[in-house]
Amino acid sequence: MRRRTPLWFLALIALLAISTSHAEAQVEVRFGEASLKVGGRLHMQYATSSVEGYQPSHNFFVRRARVNFDVTLNDWIDGRLQTAYVLGLVNLQDAYIRFKFDPLFQVTFGQFKRPFDMFELDSSTQLSFIERDGRIPGIDSCLGVGRTCSYSRFTEALFYSNRDMGIRVAGSTGKLDYAVALTNGESISIAGDQRGAKSWSGRVSYQFADRFSAAANISAHDYYIEDTEEDAYGYAYGGDLRYGGYQDGLHVMWALVAGDNWRQLDDENNAAQFITTQGLVSYYFERDADRLKAWEPVFRVSYGDPDTDADNAAALIYEPGVFAYFGGRNRIGLNWTFYSPAEGDMEHAIRVQTFLHF
Repeated sequence: MRRRTPLWFLALIALLAISTSHAEAQVEVRFGEASLKVGGRLHMQYATSSVEGYQPSHNFFVRRARVNFDVTLNDWIDGRLQTAYVLGLVNLQDAYIRFKFDPLFQVTFGQFKRPFDMFELDSSTQLSFIERDGRIPGIDSCLGVGRTCSYSRFTEALFYSNRDMGIRVAGSTGKLDYAVALTNGESISIAGDQRGAKSWSGRVSYQFADRFSAAANISAHDYYIEDTEEDAYGYAYGGDLRYGGYQDGLHVMWALVAGDNWRQLDDENNAAQFITTQGLVSYYFERDADRLKAWEPVFRVSYGDPDTDADNAAALIYEPGVFAYFGGRNRIGLNWTFYSPAEGDMEHAIRVQTFLHF
């Protein structure tokens, strides 16, 4: 059910925006050893669609508006609360407390991002594309998961990544990072789990050089089969490589994930096997100017096959784009997304989005 945006939420966003005196400013309140920082983001989007008969073929809307409350109690306990207005709905994104017992052992309770793939773990304020799943308005044809057959569509719609409620253990040695989590397996903002089965995920990454890292990940999602009235598990396995970083010259990202498409079951309730991969290349060019601080051309390719045993089910996404930066993560971007299914016509969408980060 759609809910109206609370007036307090819009008022808080306006107040924080007014109080922002420079790029990425935050409101900070200190009380003894503890502190509270308030910040957020506001993303406004214009999107088109080439799909014949789809309306609105051109659309302006608020893509996301979020407010963060980051609390630091002392040198080993902190937490976050993040509320969000996303496409007409208000929900809770992050809600957790973290105990940093040691750099190698940190425990988080609450709602957070599952430790799985880097394209999901990276913030929407940093990503060098506008929509993770490369959606085309009017297309809803990928077997099981719907929408477009893209990398992030599989990981999100199959609940192998994205936010969930549970417990996470993580740590770092400087070059080696790990994280494992046990979660409900439900989508965000659901009050408790619907069944006793739990999902789990894990990720380990290693920094081989100053600008190059590699990671491996695994995720298991519990789901219910109505025919047999039993719980079952879908599994996904993957890995990713990264060279460079955001707003730092050349940046290359590549990832591969394969596993069970549990939303696409056969007559014996066996899940279809999916495979998906995605690569991105961008370059951040800094400028010595008062207003336009940098610009960044970017190109992404995403491939997805929802059922490796089915004919003509796979699809490709090609997405060129460019971003202009005005300080910090404040920017405006343009993506032109082309969707090429193995069977059917190519469609495309143009997106322009502004990014306010405070």
